[in-house]
Amino acid sequence: MKKVIAIFAIMLLMPSFVFAATFGQADDYTLPSTEITPGNHYAAGANVNIDGEVNGDLIAAGGNVYINNNVTSDATLAGGNLFINGEIGEDLRIGGGNISIFSNVNGELMAGAGIVKIGSKAVIGKDAHIGGGQLIIDGEFAGDLTLAGDEVVFNGQAVGNVFIDAPMITLGENARIDGALHYKTKEAIQGLSAIVAGEITFEQIITKHDGDDKNYLAGLIGGMMIFRFLMTLAFAFIIFAIFKKYTTDTIEHSIKKFGMSLLAGLIVVIVTPIISILLLITLLGAPFTVILVSYAVILSVLAKILASMMLGTLVFKVFKKKNIVNWWTILVGVILMQFVILIPIFGWIFALVLFLTSVGVLFFQTVDGLKRIR
Repeated sequence: MKKVIAIFAIMLLMPSFVFAATFGQADDYTLPSTEITPGNHYAAGANVNIDGEVNGDLIAAGGNVYINNNVTSDATLAGGNLFINGEIGEDLRIGGGNISIFSNVNGELMAGAGIVKIGSKAVIGKDAHIGGGQLIIDGEFAGDLTLAGDEVVFNGQAVGNVFIDAPMITLGENARIDGALHYKTKEAIQGLSAIVAGEITFEQIITKHDGDDKNYLAGLIGGMMIFRFLMTLAFAFIIFAIFKKYTTDTIEHSIKKFGMSLLAGLIVVIVTPIISILLLITLLGAPFTVILVSYAVILSVLAKILASMMLGTLVFKVFKKKNIVNWWTILVGVILMQFVILIPIFGWIFALVLFLTSVGVLFFQTVDGLKRIR
């Protein structure tokens, strides 16, 4: 009965598009220009080149991702450097270190990265929410446009309303806004009436939120959630691509010794802050405190990623009766974890258990590594 309930719950949480797709993975993966995928396509690797056409959704992650042909439906992309040279038929969700978009996106755009560049020939068909460090925005935007970052350079054309939040804002000579402009920066920008057809609103310090602000904040929050998903997926794929055997062994070990790993993770989480405080009290212990805290931060980040990987393996174990660790299980695990953490109380507890188990097994791996060094 428990198994039936588990399978039923997994089926409810599993997005239907996962089952009707092709999957490609390699350290250097290329979808040839001569190929046309019949449906959804998933790709992962250190370098990913999509030269063929995708007749469906595309999910891709890697160190470098190049989209050089058309995607007829949605595209979800994550990686270090991402280049969009092919048309996206519907929505584009993208996150990474550097993003460059040089082609049309017919649906909504949600992007987050250290640097985001939108080329002058790109046309975004619906609303766009873009966040990051430096945003260099050209092109045309048919819907509303939200920009948030450290520096925003806008030299494009927007049909709808534009919301900008950045300490540094530059509007180029080609900038045109048919709708309203609401912007927040250090000082008001002069001469905006020449390029903005609608109402202009400037806020130096936001103290309350009207309807537009709520939409603006909702867009940013949604963008953060998508960005978190994309980053988790990207790092999971990259870690697996580089440390495939180590990752597989770690996940299998965590499942095999689940109880012991969970207990060890709980002890590590409780004891680490106590030891850090005790070390900090003594002058000689201060350097060790820095090392311990740094280790705890790295352990926490890796454990969150490993927890998603473990979830995917556990799901497939229900169906396949054995532990499977591959690109497919990682993708499923990362997707499912985004749903699990949205479930109040029970979802949080389940995610916490997987996180603590991951902390425990990574701690054991660290101890084993230190023993081998000795």
